[in-house]
This record gives sequence, C-alpha cells and structure tokens, in this order.
Amino acid sequence: GAVLAPIEGIEELPLVATLAEAVRYCDRPAVVPNARRLAKQAVRAAEQIRQAVQRDMAAGKAVPPSVAWVLRAPLQLVAAITLYTLETDFYKRFNEAGRAADRELIKPFFA
Repeated sequence: GAVLAPIEGIEELPLVATLAEAVRYCDRPAVVPNARRLAKQAVRAAEQIRQAVQRDMAAGKAVPPSVAWVLRAPLQLVAAITLYTLETDFYKRFNEAGRAADRELIKPFFA
C-alpha cells in the first residue's frame, strides 16, 4: 500500500481529562454521529469490565496481568481503549480516517 504522511501536531495538543471531552470535536454527522453517546457507553463498559475483574479476583480466580491492569489504569483510559476496540461507527470512521491519504480527515479525532 501507499506510504501515508505522518499525522503532525498530536503531541502538541493538551491532554484532556475525560473521554467525553476527547470526542467532542468528532461528534458531528460528517465525522462520527453520536460520538459522545458512544463515549458514555464505553465508560459504562469500562466500569463493568473493572467490576468483573474485581469479582474474579475476589473469587480467587487467576487474573493475568494483561487483564488486571484495568484496575490500576485510569477509568478514562480503559474507556478510551474500549471505545476504540468496540466495533461501532467510531471504530470504523476513526480507522477510515487514519488510513486515508487526506490527513485532514483524522484531525477532528485529535482536535
């Protein structure tokens, strides 16, 4: 495939505190309709993941480090990874924009 130009300027953007704040600029019909709703769903899913891991640990089940990290990581980080990995419009459109030769298409995801 074609070699894409790097996505410039991301490292200069300020970090945001919440996933809802992170998706606010891409929550538009032309980018990802309902991005904020999807972000809220991802936060709820991340909370459920944490609860399931806590239940497993309390029950004495072996929980590998590749799963247990969700208890140490900030909830918003777990939610962001959850949002990215769920097969939703966000996942589809983010990946399409990231693979597009037109690097302007990815910018709303990092604004």
